[in-house]
Amino acid sequence: MANDSVLSSRLGPSACKKNAKILQFIEKITRMVDAVQQSILDEILTRNSQIEYFNDRLTFRSNILIVTYEYLQVKIQHTKYNPDPFSNHFQTN
Repeated sequence: MANDSVLSSRLGPSACKKNAKILQFIEKITRMVDAVQQSILDEILTRNSQIEYFNDRLTFRSNILIVTYEYLQVKIQHTKYNPDPFSNHFQTN
């Protein structure tokens, strides 16, 4: 990294090493999102296998709402351009 020398001079080598490990972890989990999500879901299903809808991935997904980025993006954009979502519900005449 180009900023390694700048960071090491300000924070010291041990801070840079620690930050580098954290950044590597973040890169790893964001690079393999599907695999990480699958691993976490498998762990949840294993721990909660006695619950009816936690038996397998397909049953889980059919019973639990899975929110997608596209769904959230619509809500975020609406909030961004309409910061007071209740204003149209409380209009006075």
